[in-house]
Amino acid sequence: ATYVCADITEFLIKFEDGYDYVIGSRLRGEILSGAMPFSHRYIGNPVMSIMARILCRTGISDICCGLKGFKKTALDGLEFQSHGMVFGPETTIKSRQHGLSIAEVPITYRPDKRDSHTNLRRYRDGFNNVVFILRESFIFRKYQAK
Repeated sequence: ATYVCADITEFLIKFEDGYDYVIGSRLRGEILSGAMPFSHRYIGNPVMSIMARILCRTGISDICCGLKGFKKTALDGLEFQSHGMVFGPETTIKSRQHGLSIAEVPITYRPDKRDSHTNLRRYRDGFNNVVFILRESFIFRKYQAK
């Protein structure tokens, strides 16, 4: 497992504080040696996260972090359609579009010790994430509504 169970405590505190959606940030937390390739840590994730912050107004530093949680009442009003790795950015972007209160907490990210291989396909998934962010951006959405 790449996530540290103790980090869940901070999630629960944020939910108690009234947030609807809480997402971890590997980039603001601690990434242990060997947990994330250089290109993901310093190029892919930061670039996609900056795009989402600017174009979709997410306010989130790590748009692709998989450690996240919702209040049930907030989740009931959302409908997700993406498959694969695009689901990660979709959850945050749709949450922002629906006006959910979002909190981000720094987390620890560890190397995956399982025998299985990653499902991530660096270029394909990165491209699909960028296309999704652009499609959902406030710039393109205003033209879709017409």
